[in-house]
Amino acid sequence: LKLRCSAQTVLLKVLQEMPWLCLQGCAAWLSPPKQFERQASATFLPLENGTSRITLYTKEKCESSLHVLLFLTEARLLDKVHVVREHAVPQSVVDKVMRRSGDLRKLMEDRRTWLPCLQDQHGFHFSDEEIIAHLADTYGADYSKLPVLAAFKHGVLKDYRFMKKEMARLAKGRRQDSGLGWIYALDLDGDGHISLDELIEGLDVTRLLAEARRGAQVNLESNRWQDALDQAEFVTSKNPDFVRGWKLKMILGTISDNYDMIVDSADRILAICPGDLQALTLKALYCRALQRDKEFDSAIHGLLGRSQSVASHVQNMVTRVDKYWQKTLSGAVPDVQGHVCILALGSPADDDGTPRPRLLGTLNKTLEAAKAYPEADIFVTGAAVSSNMPEAIAMRNWLGARGVDRKRITMEMKAMDTVGNYEYIAPMLRERGVKKVMLITVYYHLNRSSALADAVFTQQGLDVEVIGVAGDSDLKGDDLEQRMLVERPASYRDVARACALFDAEDLERHLGEESSP
Repeated sequence: LKLRCSAQTVLLKVLQEMPWLCLQGCAAWLSPPKQFERQASATFLPLENGTSRITLYTKEKCESSLHVLLFLTEARLLDKVHVVREHAVPQSVVDKVMRRSGDLRKLMEDRRTWLPCLQDQHGFHFSDEEIIAHLADTYGADYSKLPVLAAFKHGVLKDYRFMKKEMARLAKGRRQDSGLGWIYALDLDGDGHISLDELIEGLDVTRLLAEARRGAQVNLESNRWQDALDQAEFVTSKNPDFVRGWKLKMILGTISDNYDMIVDSADRILAICPGDLQALTLKALYCRALQRDKEFDSAIHGLLGRSQSVASHVQNMVTRVDKYWQKTLSGAVPDVQGHVCILALGSPADDDGTPRPRLLGTLNKTLEAAKAYPEADIFVTGAAVSSNMPEAIAMRNWLGARGVDRKRITMEMKAMDTVGNYEYIAPMLRERGVKKVMLITVYYHLNRSSALADAVFTQQGLDVEVIGVAGDSDLKGDDLEQRMLVERPASYRDVARACALFDAEDLERHLGEESSP
């Protein structure tokens, strides 16, 4: 944004065409152009009319400073004011301000800002509202002719301050300079643990609390997971002995596939709290996936010392996942005896239903299986994920157009993930007496999907054999190799979640069941 353009036109365009940017988009104004950033001095520069230049001290990424700068821009008064950013404020000015008011000293002690601050020949003026009123009175600015300021004040600014207040309430009054408020805000049920679901549900809370701590950031991609990672780093650096901070960092590692973060965080937890079930379990699973056998054995030994029941569950789960990763992936439709059904997992199609490469590989193999087993029921899965076309509908239409009787095809579109797909389908398999499921999905997803199906069906009390068939992969060469390296650890993670062996509260529930008479 260049000030030689009409500020009003530019800001109206931001507000009208990109309202989703909210304060993040407007925050670009918190860094005044270089021509307005001049070294402040104790004496004021004379203006053409003989008056003294007014100096405005601002804080970057601060909504109050933004409010004042927006007023100055739309009222065309920036050339009347000497704008100085926080890092360039002379110490002599800070000393004068602190001598002026004990309240301001308390603000700085609490690491809260005293900016924006306006200095003129009459002294200092604080708070955005006071500064704007003073400037408007001095230069005769008419508020009724500043529609962008009004839209900002009664829209973006009001909402942002309300959200910050709500975030502080959720944080139960805890200060943000330690990050502990974030931890308590995420714990929705107040049980002392933060589950993966609570973390996911709290991503917007995470972003707002991160901004409340460090200021709003101009980030058009809005990477909430990066905000969460930054918050976790901040919490653990400020509170190195705070177990819940390290646990949150460990969970974030499982989402971001940062394996060193997972294992290192688990070790930090165990150093503070020896025998912690969640740390031992996740360390065991990821060390197994990464083939770190000594560390895996050590974690299992620690589990056995704490709970033989949990250790047994973890070992059985590992055996289930290992079974599928020890097999050779095959795209051949096998010869299966007995009652079998076909289960094809969806992936995105274009808005018009045209299968994308990953889905096309699955569909071609499903069509082959449907012809080989003309009496088999067919299940297809998936809602609209990255297009307007639900995956299951696109799959049914594609198969129907190639001669498969649509009455054979059952669509599952309620679930939000693969575990949900299996949970919704399980009762139908039970009703139909199915004992064998031919699972078809893209090549690199097959081992994880098969182990997960095995775990979910077992949890549902179904004695079902899962027979995997790999569809052609849309990834090749190094891309495929890298994806397979990610898929194996993800298999242990997802199956652990399906078996209630991931979140701390689930593991403690196992421990409670073991100690019950």
